[in-house]
Amino acid sequence: MKKYLLCVVITILFVACDSTNDLGTPFTKGQEVTLTAIIGEQRPQLLPGKQRVSGVDAGEKINLVWDNGDKILVKVDDHSAEFTLSGGAGTGEGTFTGIMPADGTSFHVEYPIDYSDDVLKVQQYVPNGFGKGLMKMSTKQAGTIDNGFTLSADNALLGLQLTGNRKIGKIVLSRNNSEGKAGSESYTLLCPNVMLSATPTLFYIVVLPGTWANGFTVEVIANDNSIVIDRFVKTSSITFGTDMATIMPEKNVQNPPKRIGVFSVGEGKYVSFSQGNLQYIQSTKTWQFAENQQEYIGAANVNGGALADKIDLFGWSANNTTAPFGISTSINNADYAGEFVDWGINWISGDAPHTWRTLSIDEWKYLYHERENADKLFALGTINGIAGMILLPDDWQLPEGVTYKLPTANGLVWDDNYNGGGYINSNEQANHYQDNIYTIEQWQVMEQADAVFLPAAGFREKTDFSNKSTTPPSDNVGSYATSTMSDQNNYYFMRFIHREVRKYNYLLHRGRAVRLVHDTIPLN
Repeated sequence: MKKYLLCVVITILFVACDSTNDLGTPFTKGQEVTLTAIIGEQRPQLLPGKQRVSGVDAGEKINLVWDNGDKILVKVDDHSAEFTLSGGAGTGEGTFTGIMPADGTSFHVEYPIDYSDDVLKVQQYVPNGFGKGLMKMSTKQAGTIDNGFTLSADNALLGLQLTGNRKIGKIVLSRNNSEGKAGSESYTLLCPNVMLSATPTLFYIVVLPGTWANGFTVEVIANDNSIVIDRFVKTSSITFGTDMATIMPEKNVQNPPKRIGVFSVGEGKYVSFSQGNLQYIQSTKTWQFAENQQEYIGAANVNGGALADKIDLFGWSANNTTAPFGISTSINNADYAGEFVDWGINWISGDAPHTWRTLSIDEWKYLYHERENADKLFALGTINGIAGMILLPDDWQLPEGVTYKLPTANGLVWDDNYNGGGYINSNEQANHYQDNIYTIEQWQVMEQADAVFLPAAGFREKTDFSNKSTTPPSDNVGSYATSTMSDQNNYYFMRFIHREVRKYNYLLHRGRAVRLVHDTIPLN
């Protein structure tokens, strides 16, 4: 006996509602009905799903017969029910018995019933409902979507409540793997040109029932189906049942992270900076950008002698086995050995992997010294009491209502001989963080003209935080990671204090701020 996946034509010969009803009498929802069906002769065609018919291999001719356990799907409008073989096993003519799913005189019979995941892989959004014919669903007594419903044993349901001001294209729901990351099993809900609003929109995605031990990942994708505009992850176990829908709490779909300015970092190489420093949330294993450019976590990276849940100071981002990239508190450089793995390989604030990357030490040098007018396009300053570095885009024009003091005005200039490697130095011990002082409102004017601010966010030695330099005045150190190693035990970082900007190299484990960039092109 050889099994096949077959496309089968079913001819309904007789319908028996009960002993008193004639053929054609309107059926009543919930009424038991018996259908007699014969298998039409067809050449086999492979279809997805489990095969529901036995066949006898007779060379080129195949004689099909019904088998015990075979089922057909009876559909009335959008409702359906499975009918099970009750007689005629081993023949080409069988009787199937089941409960009518809804009132009506016309119905459709479908065979074979597709039990594979493929039948659910791509679905179509319908406001407040489901794609026609997608669900084998029967309502409860006077039931509605609001009041509850019962699904068949083949389907379960996840409801996502989304708010925002974006037009979306599709939503992809993926089962997480053992590492808590989206796996290969996924369901796509097509919803092109659906505009979100401040009022939650409910999106239903039909899934196979069962327990997803590692949770799931949801990606909300832009209308052009190319850009992920938000991503959220549930890492704990969740069970999808057939007796009720799982409705997730309201989720606001964010606007994508801001790309600030256009900056030359090499011949023909241009980047935009992210809206803020990189952050990692340990409890959810997610990466994000700070909400604004001046935000940094500082001493709160450490909590009770251990790393806090949210941190923004990272060790060398090699692919170590002890923790996610750059998170380990170990001071053993072996944890960080290996080829550099960019922080930008992660999903960050809803942006897909490899959207962002880390500058090399040579790109930082080009930015400060080799691009056109480089000596006029940086300065030290303070925003609302927060000290840091100001970087200005290639096409900088000072907006009305604010002032900007050139670094050269107070002797902060490039020095090829400084500490044997060049970079920016002031022979004065003056605090150049006082050169440019802005309120939040004033800085917003600067930012709208694409100015970038790197806060002096300090550094971390294992679980000890510091924001002090060894040169008076001793506060406010900016220490930003690069993608460049100096030798097998050290890597370069870009450091600034009140009177200098220069490259340093130090052991791989020390935690530093990370500001990522996005490769771009000039608009003109």
